[in-house]
Amino acid sequence: TKDAENNEIKKIPFEPVVVKPRLRESRHYSRSQDNRIVTSKYSVLTFLPRNLFEQFSRAANLYFLLIAALQLVPGLSPTHWFTTVGPLLLVLMLNMAKEIYDDYGRHVSDANVNESLVQMLAPDLQEPELTQEVKCQHIAAGDIVKVTCDQEIPADLIFLASDS
Repeated sequence: TKDAENNEIKKIPFEPVVVKPRLRESRHYSRSQDNRIVTSKYSVLTFLPRNLFEQFSRAANLYFLLIAALQLVPGLSPTHWFTTVGPLLLVLMLNMAKEIYDDYGRHVSDANVNESLVQMLAPDLQEPELTQEVKCQHIAAGDIVKVTCDQEIPADLIFLASDS
């Protein structure tokens, strides 16, 4: 900055800030710090209500549900109620079985990714080559992760340095 009276340029002191990785022991996990990957649609508690909602969001399934409900009223239908409810239940059960199979595969894939190990630099800056193995699901903002050639990137990262 310039001093108006003397026309001199004053220098403002600048001190670089050193960012230290946080100590693993002092870390308190919260939902915002979790790096866990979840691609599955259902849990044990949410499967039935969520799946039924998705299935009855389809016009054809909703139509057959309404027809089946009307056939339960005596005197409205010339056929037995099972002729409509049976095929509807079969379609619903087959779709549920397919969804269970697909979601189980997603749960297994999520567990494999979350349990994979990555190298995280030790918090001691005196020895920057020390690393510790950490599960991908335990990486949080502020951690410094070492990614080697052809390794899957375990989280959203900021690129700091490269060997090549």
